[in-house]
Amino acid sequence: MGESEQASQGIDVSIIMPCLNEIQSLPHCIANAKEAAHRIEMAYGLTSEIIIADNGSTDGSQAYAVSQGARVVAVPRRGYGAALIGGCEGGHGRYLLMGDADGSYDFTDGVAMIGQLVDGADLCMGSRFAGGIAKGAMPWKNRYIGNPVLTGILNLFFRSGIDDAHCGIRAITKRAFMECGLSSTGMEFASEMVIKASLRGLHIEQVPAKLQPDLRDRAPHLRPWRDGWRHLRYLLMLSPTWVFGVPSLIAMEPPAKFDPAAVRDEKLKVIRALDPVAPAQIVRGQYRADGDKPGYRDHVDNQASTTESFVALKAHISNWRWAGTPFYLRTGKRLRARTSEIAVVFKEAPHSIFGAEAGRHRNILTIRLQPNEGIDLDVTIKEPGPGGMRLIDVPLDMTFTEALGPDAEDVPDAYERLIMDVIRGNQTLFMRGDEVEAAWAWTDPIIAAWDAGGTEPILYDSGSAGPEEALALMHRDGRRWREIRT
Repeated sequence: MGESEQASQGIDVSIIMPCLNEIQSLPHCIANAKEAAHRIEMAYGLTSEIIIADNGSTDGSQAYAVSQGARVVAVPRRGYGAALIGGCEGGHGRYLLMGDADGSYDFTDGVAMIGQLVDGADLCMGSRFAGGIAKGAMPWKNRYIGNPVLTGILNLFFRSGIDDAHCGIRAITKRAFMECGLSSTGMEFASEMVIKASLRGLHIEQVPAKLQPDLRDRAPHLRPWRDGWRHLRYLLMLSPTWVFGVPSLIAMEPPAKFDPAAVRDEKLKVIRALDPVAPAQIVRGQYRADGDKPGYRDHVDNQASTTESFVALKAHISNWRWAGTPFYLRTGKRLRARTSEIAVVFKEAPHSIFGAEAGRHRNILTIRLQPNEGIDLDVTIKEPGPGGMRLIDVPLDMTFTEALGPDAEDVPDAYERLIMDVIRGNQTLFMRGDEVEAAWAWTDPIIAAWDAGGTEPILYDSGSAGPEEALALMHRDGRRWREIRT
């Protein structure tokens, strides 16, 4: 029997703390964790270990932890999420209880969380709003703006059913932790865990948790505005909105009036009319290491990861307007350029009066979302001059920066506008609950097929247009993707 197997025998619960120079608060936290371990054993007959997931401390935190009987797991990759992921991976228990090492949380609140896992929950979050927030423990902007807004958006998109998505003490089963495949290295780890648990239909519970002022005499590692922004970007990235929001706006029928309910009613009709996608109509990829450029698996520090960083697919909408019209969607990371656009390719005229020698031509309407926002319309004209009929394609270009002049600098970017819409209560650009449910009803079978098939994403080079198989997806239909220009 190996040393690690011997060490793991008899361990049911791993109590995990991320640590970066926490020598001032660590004595209190380890003592508090030991008390929690004692109560867990008395209540449920479970044995515990204490793990300090150290992120490179230089103040002696590691030595002190070892002297108190804790196990130190060194996590060289920096970040709150990275430390917790490393600690959870190194934990021997089938239940994982995570709490911050700054003294702001009471690990004995985790006893009830372990009880929820014992009773069948996969994830149990703490709620500081239910347990109590001591004076000075949470900045006002976090308490009254950041946390409620971010948790509200998370519930809107993912129906998690919790009221405090960012509580620093939570418990999860080791099986659920591995199933979620968490990868966020920063503070958005909290959002990722709740989101992925919700997407996988895991059983989520919530219990009260107290929040006290931390015990350190230095500023916390947390940066509220930056970390809140990262949480929001993560919510928007994992939401189905990016796949369904813009295409449904393009494909929907004109609403009776411009208000949130009417617009979202029409978008919902489009989503519900989507046909199931056959496996042959989907390509998933993952960027690989290229020389000194790390690959996706290097970035998430998991060489066995099968998470895709690229997806291309062909979809159809079964209604009177769009029946028979293919919709090709492509998105990915580490491609040739960072750009978002919609291209509406018009059919060629059934009969050309110019003859075959004039060549094949079709008009294309391109809506550029980012960068260089604007609209192009490619039209066919006769090339001036002698020599017969020669047709060429030319663009009619409207670029916001040129059309608006200096005023273009005041136009907010996409995320800024979404935040302002949240503050103003304008829901037009957000997916309604029934939209989200319809979107995931279409998406879930795709994800389930990937999981059941056990296939891995196709590798592609950073700076390319994605896997070659994605090119074939359109080539076999006699079409080709638009070039990704740098």
